[in-house]
Amino acid sequence: MLAGCAPRKLPTHLDQQAHKTYWKPTKYRQGWWYATGMFTDTTGKEYFHQFTIFHARRPLVKAFASHQSLSNPMDNNHRFSEHVYIENKLSGSNDSMIWAGADTITRTNTGYRLISHPPGKKVVVTLTIEKPLVLHGQQGIISMGHASKKKEHSVYFSHTRLSATGHVITPFDTLKITGTYWFDRQFGPFTELYWYWYSLRMNDGTEQMMFYFPGTGEQLYEEIDRDGRCEVVPSSISVADSTENQQEFFPMTHRIISRKDTLWITPKSSYHFNSNRIGPLYWEGPCTVLSSDADTIGHAVIELTGKRKPIR
Repeated sequence: MLAGCAPRKLPTHLDQQAHKTYWKPTKYRQGWWYATGMFTDTTGKEYFHQFTIFHARRPLVKAFASHQSLSNPMDNNHRFSEHVYIENKLSGSNDSMIWAGADTITRTNTGYRLISHPPGKKVVVTLTIEKPLVLHGQQGIISMGHASKKKEHSVYFSHTRLSATGHVITPFDTLKITGTYWFDRQFGPFTELYWYWYSLRMNDGTEQMMFYFPGTGEQLYEEIDRDGRCEVVPSSISVADSTENQQEFFPMTHRIISRKDTLWITPKSSYHFNSNRIGPLYWEGPCTVLSSDADTIGHAVIELTGKRKPIR
């Protein structure tokens, strides 16, 4: 158990209390509020949207940063921006809102409201919760790559399926959008920053989440049913091919073997690298989920940090 992370244990029932308790920044060195989704505008164009607000505590400074990307998977048009603020009037939190400059995440009675500013655009999205809160791992505590090390853990919980409505605003136009999102809250004292994270959003109304840590071989694989019940299940992962960027290698095609099927995960577009000041270069993008029979059974968002040798 993560020592001293909260005044009491996370509740075992799947309700909003955990998120209410741990909405604000904590005393730990890092944490984030994180949303990824796919939506379609009124012209029929499909987008991938990533929006994260980070909070970091260091001995001499506390800061907020926002990352956001917006892309059209069909044309490899990927745009990413980062905004960093020392904790002051321009960044902060209260009981319902986290903000980093003009980028905000607001907790509402029915979900969340996001306002982000990827390059050249403003995205305003209202998210409505469709399934109960999922507490990952053991009552919301997961190991971050080193199960034997007490400090290498994090608190982690999610709303895995939210419906989305809103607008994409440019200097020339405002387009209505609809889609679905996944929302995470995670924080802790961990130092491991080399991982692969998979969030599978299946067409049958279920989800799957996987953390894999190539440096230690540790992994966590969960299945979430239509009613939001979560179960940790055995699985294995392998990489079919990889790509290189800035002398680091990133897996591109993934094979996951679970108790139900062999799944193949392939990117919808190749270039989704996010280069930033506050952390490592990472790949974050939309993927297609295929069954062993090559049927499309869902889509996924995966986050990958690289390594300085070829991946096998």
